[in-house]
Amino acid sequence: MATQVKPTGKAAATKAKATNSVLFIGVNIKDQAKDKEFNEWYNKEHLMDVLSTGVYHRATRWQNTNPQPGIPKYIAFYETERTDPDAARTDMSKGMEEMRRTGKGGHVHETLERVVAGNFKLCGSLDAGK
Repeated sequence: MATQVKPTGKAAATKAKATNSVLFIGVNIKDQAKDKEFNEWYNKEHLMDVLSTGVYHRATRWQNTNPQPGIPKYIAFYETERTDPDAARTDMSKGMEEMRRTGKGGHVHETLERVVAGNFKLCGSLDAGK
């Protein structure tokens, strides 16, 4: 089970856009003593960095409530209107690299450990009550 870790500020705002593909990231942190620091960085800096590339229009994070070995403690979904998830991720990575190169953000927290990542395109959808 997972609980949502809600971003604050601009990262919490979302315009109604179609989601055609997502980037899924699952991470753990190497130093549990830095859990609070890591979450503050992710919610206040990293989500905004990713969204500011203009590739993704919505970012949500979730925390695993029943941690197991090999399963990430945190997962994130980055939603985009683009239909090619691989191209979207490539463009986002280029944007993040440009931020790092110019000193405007895009850095990775030292305690982050990526467990799983993948690009997914929409293959079905159903909204309750519709």
